[in-house]
Amino acid sequence: MNQTLALLHDAYRELNAKRMFWIVLVISGLVVLAFLMIGVTNDPHAYAQHITLMGIRTPLPALLSRAAMFKLAFTTLGIKLWLTWVAMILAIISTSSMFPDLMTGGSIDLYLCKPISRLRLFLTKYAAGLLFVVLQVTVFSGASFVVIGWRGGSWEPRLFLAVPLVVATFSYLWCLSVLLGVLTRSTLTAALLTMIAWMLIAGIDQAETMLLLVNTHARQVVAGHDIRLKTTESQAKSARASLAATQPTTQETDHVQNLEDRWRRVQAEREVDAKTLKNVSTIYTFAYRLKTMLPKTRETNELLDRSLLSRDELHELDDSRDQRRRGPAWTAPEVFAEATATIRARSLGWIIGTSLLFEGVVMAFAARSFCRRDF
Repeated sequence: MNQTLALLHDAYRELNAKRMFWIVLVISGLVVLAFLMIGVTNDPHAYAQHITLMGIRTPLPALLSRAAMFKLAFTTLGIKLWLTWVAMILAIISTSSMFPDLMTGGSIDLYLCKPISRLRLFLTKYAAGLLFVVLQVTVFSGASFVVIGWRGGSWEPRLFLAVPLVVATFSYLWCLSVLLGVLTRSTLTAALLTMIAWMLIAGIDQAETMLLLVNTHARQVVAGHDIRLKTTESQAKSARASLAATQPTTQETDHVQNLEDRWRRVQAEREVDAKTLKNVSTIYTFAYRLKTMLPKTRETNELLDRSLLSRDELHELDDSRDQRRRGPAWTAPEVFAEATATIRARSLGWIIGTSLLFEGVVMAFAARSFCRRDF
């Protein structure tokens, strides 16, 4: 245990000595400072709300509470933009040299000459790499907790859920960086290929989301055809029954014929759209299964929204986005609402469990390569 603690302490001093660690920490402080300058005002003469920053007023379409707006700013600006994009890139760059530096230049000889197994050394170094993000997110969340409690009037301990969620997101990428670092012994190669892998994972995620929207729209179109067929068939059946009971006029006969023609047109449209739905569903199922095997970086971070914002606040936010959305039919509000509900209904086991399973497989391969490597 003392050896493990010594390795972790050594890794901390290594991170602490790097300028990147302090640069990220300073920028995190500036982001928190931006929270201090944010204000939310309600117009007493109109059903309107504004967010202010350094005297600049921006109208908000959703009348969320003051506390909800600060929490939304924390998840959107602090987590989704800063910590899980910009800071994540800086963290990958900063930590990608840990294993290549360990395995080159005789550095590893100093560790292997001690009574410590290679697997233990590997896992300790891996855990030490997570220190970069753990320290950064903990400091950022603590400062944001104070600012949101002071300015937003809501002391929300659930803000600290950002620590495990952001660390988990980083670990999905960190395991790839470790594997590439072990295989190539190159810091630049490990960092670059990790970024490329991250972009591919994000691209598959966006493709799956788009296909979900298209699939939802196609299913709604077919369901609409079914309703029209049922309604038209009922009307035609009623009209035919009326014709059988009385002496039909030409106008009544034409009305029944029009209903039957309409039913056939709708049936033909349904057959075409049903084929489209089948093809789209096949492609979407493939994308969904592919995404299941990969880490879910975006959805892991969005778990914080589910925790911090109530269901009503999420609906308010979705409604405000629907008002600004313009695009093809598959981005209509009703399609987006159903797709959003589908995404938010995905279980924690699917989001976190499958991502950690991916990480475990990658780490097992990296550990095997590290332990069998001839240094």
